[in-house]
Amino acid sequence: MVYDMVMEALFGLVCSRFVYGLVSMKNKLGRTFGDPVKKTTIVSIFLAILFILLGMGR
Repeated sequence: MVYDMVMEALFGLVCSRFVYGLVSMKNKLGRTFGDPVKKTTIVSIFLAILFILLGMGR
């Protein structure tokens, strides 16, 4: 019972930090790159490089 409450609180904190990170990144990228095509291109290239370096992918 106590374990469940601790895990719920932990997951809630992690989830709120994740959502905060998504919102702040969206706002930051929106201010930096006004054009949605540029924003999508830059983020896609960044993710492709990150996945290649981490050895992840299909």
